[in-house]
Amino acid sequence: MQPSIFYKFEHRDYDNDSVGNSGYGADIKISVLPELNFYTGYSSHTEIFDQPIEIFELGGIYKTDILKLDVKYFNIDNFIPYTPRLWELLLRGAEIVPPTNFASGVSLSVNYKLGIILVQFNYSKYLDYEELSGIPQKSIHGWNLCK
Repeated sequence: MQPSIFYKFEHRDYDNDSVGNSGYGADIKISVLPELNFYTGYSSHTEIFDQPIEIFELGGIYKTDILKLDVKYFNIDNFIPYTPRLWELLLRGAEIVPPTNFASGVSLSVNYKLGIILVQFNYSKYLDYEELSGIPQKSIHGWNLCK
């Protein structure tokens, strides 16, 4: 069993304005086999409206030299559906109502190393929040060169 706690801070610059977000969390990882781990975690961070966005995750990771599978269940309180350039809209005075959304779902992340090329694929299925404007249910993150 491997517990961890963390604090994070993010800073973004937009034209003449800047935005900072902070958060914290804790995780517990249980290694069943060298290739197989289960984990659970909680994190909280502030974003646009200075109210906490709380995330709970429960999942498992299978990892070898060429393949990594990450399957998880998540639930998010005060969920903010993604809007392109959201920070820029807010900094320019757009009025957006603070979120009270709740979202839960499952996700699968697959990384496959093919020689020096890493192929990444992500899929998410939201179980109780069907109309997520602008959030892809699945995405291929592309190809990366590995060393």
